[in-house]
Amino acid sequence: MTMPGSNSCRKIAVVGRGTAGALAAASVSRLHPDKDHELHHIYDSRIPVIGVGEGSWPSL
Repeated sequence: MTMPGSNSCRKIAVVGRGTAGALAAASVSRLHPDKDHELHHIYDSRIPVIGVGEGSWPSL
């Protein structure tokens, strides 16, 4: 059993290309910059980014 707060998560997948997916991938890579973690950002490059919701977050 894994204890909460332990460093056992080694492979991380972010699914989605929109703003949420991009921010999630950036956040994960910033929080886990070490080489012990693998980040996979999975998305379909044929689907364009719609750009919904950016106006609701003032710092974007």
